[in-house]
Amino acid sequence: MNLKKFLMYLIFVLLLAIPMQNNIEPNNNTIHPCMYSNVQGAAIDPKEILEWLNYQDIEFNFSTSYPVGWEYQKTIDQKGSLIDEEAIVQRLSFFGPEGFIDIDVWSSQDMNLNEWLNWYEKTRNKLPEDGYDTLVAGNKAVMFFEDGSTTDMISTFFIEKDHVYRLWYTVSANITGFEIYKKMLSEFTFTHSFVNSDHFPKEMDNHITIAIKDSALINAKISSCCGYYSYGNPFGCCSNQGNCVWWVYYKYGGVPFRGDAGTWYGQVPDYPIWQRGSQPCLYNDNIAWWPTYDYPPYGHVAFLHYYSGGSTISISEMLYCTSCGRSRSISYTNPDGYMWRLNTKE
Repeated sequence: MNLKKFLMYLIFVLLLAIPMQNNIEPNNNTIHPCMYSNVQGAAIDPKEILEWLNYQDIEFNFSTSYPVGWEYQKTIDQKGSLIDEEAIVQRLSFFGPEGFIDIDVWSSQDMNLNEWLNWYEKTRNKLPEDGYDTLVAGNKAVMFFEDGSTTDMISTFFIEKDHVYRLWYTVSANITGFEIYKKMLSEFTFTHSFVNSDHFPKEMDNHITIAIKDSALINAKISSCCGYYSYGNPFGCCSNQGNCVWWVYYKYGGVPFRGDAGTWYGQVPDYPIWQRGSQPCLYNDNIAWWPTYDYPPYGHVAFLHYYSGGSTISISEMLYCTSCGRSRSISYTNPDGYMWRLNTKE
């Protein structure tokens, strides 16, 4: 074998040794923590909340407290006959300068709490192995700390009669947000019982100390990222240098997803009129999704505006702690999946 052929053969072998990736390319060589800027940090006010309002839900007969200055919206409401009996029946989203808390309600489908949580893991996303027993409104409850890479969550599940409830807290950089979550849980009652619960797992305090320090969610009411503004956005913008989930929430006009991008695809069955698939939905806005990529390993989402067909798509995206935004054209087979909200207009 002459030298030229040998070199060509060597190059060929080396190319075979390089793993093929269907992913976002890394932008850095070293991992470093993403911190919020001094300007963002100035928006954190850890003062104790002294004034509270009472929320009463007539349909599901529960009540709880929330701070003066916070807002709430009924962001999911399957009125009358259910569109999807396995999806969330109702979601209330509470948010303010200190944090973001969702109250979700599902049908229990005649299951007890353990059975339902097992069903949830099989049909949605895996829950953390460690669940902490607690009480909410006198009902047995299980609390989880969902340790994410970009967003940490605390979820508390319990059953009352025919429905499963979840209070889902998106951890913010403000300790007061955690205190609000604890109070909403402790004062969550049903009108027929009036039972308050004052039990909160102490193990959660250890988790929350680190989570608050790492959180990039500063203030959903004044949420900004790279010069864009998105009121009520439940995602943080790291050091004002982008976040893919913040961007997709902003571009899509609000989405029901919470937590890391890698978990979004598994959440789709929770939301009525949302669907997922391996190909983008024609004549619709889509969210392109990657479950994970080599650096860093927390998944990725991008916005695809009005897919009209073809093998190439044009997406816009932000990269966490790396890029304020970019647009690029890729093959429609590059993402691992797509999510979209059905167009319900007649």
